[in-house]
Amino acid sequence: MFPGGKDMRKLWVYFQNEDSDLNIDECGIQAFSVRESYSYNAYQHFVLHYVQSGEGYFEINQHRYHLKAGDGFIIRSSEYVTYYPELSNPWTTYWVGISGHDFEKYIGNTEIMTASVITYQNGGETQKIIQTICDTTLEKEANLPSMYWYKGQLFLLIEALTKEFSAQHYQRALSAKNAADTAYEYIYANYMKDITINHVAEYIGVSRSYLYKLFKQKFLFSPQQFLLDRRLTIAASLLLTTDLSMAEVAEKVGFKDALYFSKSFSKYYGKSPSKFRAQHDYDSYKESKDKTPYQILRPNELN
Repeated sequence: MFPGGKDMRKLWVYFQNEDSDLNIDECGIQAFSVRESYSYNAYQHFVLHYVQSGEGYFEINQHRYHLKAGDGFIIRSSEYVTYYPELSNPWTTYWVGISGHDFEKYIGNTEIMTASVITYQNGGETQKIIQTICDTTLEKEANLPSMYWYKGQLFLLIEALTKEFSAQHYQRALSAKNAADTAYEYIYANYMKDITINHVAEYIGVSRSYLYKLFKQKFLFSPQQFLLDRRLTIAASLLLTTDLSMAEVAEKVGFKDALYFSKSFSKYYGKSPSKFRAQHDYDSYKESKDKTPYQILRPNELN
């Protein structure tokens, strides 16, 4: 608990599991009566939260989400997250932690795979199962159900997740060709923004690994390679056609850190941005055939 608030955690139970394929690792219930702010680098594999009542805020990847009853948020290993209640209407949250090699296989084609925040279907099974797991554990904390019961509830939860969120997923799902093209167009148009490939995959509604596979099959390079190439080729053009400083060029092409931009540019072109600007003119650069490892197509040239 962080200073300045009273911890109203009703339940937080960790389970010891020997099965590496699929497990419930923990479950919990927390009623926030005052402002408690939790900020940390997650170590859990996958934790699914459900806002049972009230409102609060969830922050991840420099995005802040205002959530209310019926919403949820997902925390994954190594993510830095912050969450806290709305003072005027503090939330109560339920959560279930899940791990195992098989979990991503089961949810791979759902919104759950990539989303950070979700909205549960009104009256849907997913939140009912989360509540059943947590409430039963609270009621029987002195004599917990067997792990077979928890494993059965986990399979019911996975089934509910795939049904509830695959509907949303398939409403936005595209053919393999269209998914790759859409990702290409999105990166092409938004390279200057603070985007990652996770954002691109979430925008399209597929997992990052699936997007990588589709993109590589179609274009023979990865989405990450394309994002970097798009940014650095535009940066090279700006260096030769403007008087912008290195920091300004970096910001224009989506790099928040000018030093990281300089290192990336130097690795890519074999010389620093300042040396590149001093040694080239725009016409010779434009005519060069080896300025990029592959041709950049405009979206209307995709086929």
